[in-house]
Amino acid sequence: MNDLNTFYRAVLNGRLLPPALQKEMFTTVSTKGVQWIDNTAHGLGSWTYAMGTRDGGHMVVTNINGDWGNPISILTEETEAEMCPPRSR
Repeated sequence: MNDLNTFYRAVLNGRLLPPALQKEMFTTVSTKGVQWIDNTAHGLGSWTYAMGTRDGGHMVVTNINGDWGNPISILTEETEAEMCPPRSR
């Protein structure tokens, strides 16, 4: 996962893209109603989640298989443990 950390850190801190492209990348668009495989909304059950501070100084990247529990709960708990100081939870 170190390669994902390196990549996302470069994206977030502006080393990878020119400012105009980075701004476009952070401009969100609605995905409501979009499915990438017919009759599915979530894919195949493997989740990779990458998150970092806006400057790329602190990163967390994880990959889980949805067969082992609720992926959203697991990802939320892991992100909180890594990114949130204990006193703010």
